[in-house]
Amino acid sequence: MRRTHPALRFWEGEEVSPLPAAPLRLLRVGGHFAGFQALLWDDGGGAFFSGDMPTVARDQRWVSFMYS
Repeated sequence: MRRTHPALRFWEGEEVSPLPAAPLRLLRVGGHFAGFQALLWDDGGGAFFSGDMPTVARDQRWVSFMYS
């Protein structure tokens, strides 16, 4: 990790809820990089965001997913 911050944390297991009050789940899924993960927004209609890794954008209020 290049920078540390109290809001950044490692996680273990197959899934984690990064914001317990929100319908979001990070899922560990197969991919070509170790630690490949996807974000599931499970609010009934839902959305599935896949990428090699979530990364903080220039505006640190946002997160994007790198795809390679």
